[in-house]
Amino acid sequence: MRAAAALLVALASSGCLRVAWERQSRHAPITPAALERLRPAEADLAACLAELGAPLWVWEHVEDGRASAVLAYGWYDQRDLGLRVSVPLYRALSASFEYDKIDERLRGAVLFFGPDWRLTARREGLLRDLTVELRPKRPQPLEEDA
Repeated sequence: MRAAAALLVALASSGCLRVAWERQSRHAPITPAALERLRPAEADLAACLAELGAPLWVWEHVEDGRASAVLAYGWYDQRDLGLRVSVPLYRALSASFEYDKIDERLRGAVLFFGPDWRLTARREGLLRDLTVELRPKRPQPLEEDA
């Protein structure tokens, strides 16, 4: 470990070392306790809105041939740690190494309601994965007449 640190210091003294750390957060995460208070078949739409506030997205959902709704809540937390080392080797020739760690995902919860506006199910995880089948499909281009 000491040898690696010494090598890094030696390389950085003759070259360029850059370290960057950034963090961005959007929307407050929903606590597990808040989700536990919203039990399927017991909680209704009004209780969910009172507990969690306004959702990010709302979709119409058809259950048993009757219209209902799906509400999606999400939060965003991104951390970026970067390291760049550049070392001159010979005249205009240099070697460089770059490392970035980015964790950028919108986590959340999706609540499913029945036609009577009672909570029927809830899912937690990455919103991208939870809502893939719920998102509106893009219209397909019309086939030209032959």
